[in-house]
Amino acid sequence: MNKNQNTHSSKPVHRIPRGMTVILALLISLLIVACQPEETPTPTIAETIQSEEPLVPTPTEIPPTEVQPTEAPPEPTETQAPEPTPEPSPTLGPDQPDTTGMVLNVPVPESGAPSATASTIISVRTGPSLDYPVYGLLLENQPAELVGRSQDGEWWAINVPGVPLDQGWVFSAYVETANAADVAAIQPPPVPPELVFAFISGESDSPFVRFRETVYAHSGPGRDYPVYGVIKQGQEARAVYETEDGLWYQIVVQSNLVPTKQAWVPAPFMELRRAGLVSIASAQPVPEASELPAPDSGAPSGVPMTPVYLRGGPDISYPVNGVAPDRNPLEITAVSPNHEWYKVRVPQSVSLDGLAWVSAPFVAASGADSAPVIEPPAIAAEVATFEPGAGDSWARPLEHILVFAGPGNEYPSPGFVRANQKAVLSGVSRVGDWLIVRVPQTVIENGQGWVRADLVETLLQSSLPVIEPPAR
Repeated sequence: MNKNQNTHSSKPVHRIPRGMTVILALLISLLIVACQPEETPTPTIAETIQSEEPLVPTPTEIPPTEVQPTEAPPEPTETQAPEPTPEPSPTLGPDQPDTTGMVLNVPVPESGAPSATASTIISVRTGPSLDYPVYGLLLENQPAELVGRSQDGEWWAINVPGVPLDQGWVFSAYVETANAADVAAIQPPPVPPELVFAFISGESDSPFVRFRETVYAHSGPGRDYPVYGVIKQGQEARAVYETEDGLWYQIVVQSNLVPTKQAWVPAPFMELRRAGLVSIASAQPVPEASELPAPDSGAPSGVPMTPVYLRGGPDISYPVNGVAPDRNPLEITAVSPNHEWYKVRVPQSVSLDGLAWVSAPFVAASGADSAPVIEPPAIAAEVATFEPGAGDSWARPLEHILVFAGPGNEYPSPGFVRANQKAVLSGVSRVGDWLIVRVPQTVIENGQGWVRADLVETLLQSSLPVIEPPAR
């Protein structure tokens, strides 16, 4: 310490005792703590739940945890009811489908009449399901008169003049109806038999057709030829011939309902693949249809839905006597034990006893349940013929057909010639409606068997001599 500083200091120095210093420090510390704000404790989960003020959640984007669907939905289990299959629209081609020759000309309904208007291009079928073949198409916004409905209400019957029963069927999902509340349910025609056959387009380079619709398979290239059955939409078949106008194809059908294993189908409802390999077919005779006698009042009756063969018995093994045209009402006199055939009245030009058999699935029948059940008759004997050689003209029956000793069933018949059995031709009748085939003289004394020209295919190597009929 400096001596001068001690000399000039005028105030006395007060010293605080060490014990008092400690006490003061403690008091100051307590005062500082008391002045700090009170800390709010963090609430527990239970305290938060019991709080009177509900907490507002902060929105947070949470990614979905659901399993995303795959491209194909899972197959329904047995307990799930499958979705109903809607009527598919015809696959007519690219953006501008060609409907030439397929559109039906139906009358426009009168004002206030029950009607249906197509909401798109739709098929008009012979009956109320996809198992029935098509008559043709209705275009979008084309109206038609309603004449009935199916029992389940899924199909409507419309007025289509010129077809059997004057009616066709459309799927309800593709039409808009008006004034339809009182339209009654009606009985549909029977489902025609399906021609089931196997064909794999990739196994050969042959031309083939793919069916875009269910269609009738005919014995010849036209709707006036008898029908064997139907071919379902989606089937494929090998094509052999086409008509010169391109409207019909001949296909191979491995079915026991088709004796020649060949049938004709309408071109507008199918696609032809490898078209350049299809040959043009030669002309084929149209079987002459017989006008059937009108049914007696109150008798069981029916209407053929398509031209159908008249046979000597209730099976395709019986020979053909003629053809019943579609739309011609017929009288049913009896039914076969299996109820698959009807015995009907026919002209004597078809059968001397005035009776023949037709396949029931092709006939819309009424009252057939009251007809008696009868046993089938005996089948006629098969007649042998001479096989054609090189240069011979020949005939090939499309079905089992009867052979007569002259041009008509008033002549005796020794039996029938089997379908597909070629026979040498030796002559023709004066008007060309009967052909003469060579048969053994043990069958017919002069070796001449007469067959209907409209029931056979022919190959003529030279002109045939005209042969006059023998005496009866």
